[in-house]
Amino acid sequence: MEGTMGKMKTLSCMDAWINCDFVARWETTEDVLSSAMEHVKKDHPDKMIDVSETEMRQMLIWLVKDERNT
Repeated sequence: MEGTMGKMKTLSCMDAWINCDFVARWETTEDVLSSAMEHVKKDHPDKMIDVSETEMRQMLIWLVKDERNT
């Protein structure tokens, strides 16, 4: 059913200048951010030093992209 699904949103560690293959891919920005935050806390806790969860989410929201259809 081409065209019925919403455009996916993505955020990767590479988008945030972190050398890691993780990519969050969901239909909503909120789901992308939740997935990315869970990953950051688990696999990159050093990035959370001196940064609150709210501050990190505010930084990451600018990196969420619409996935391109290729």
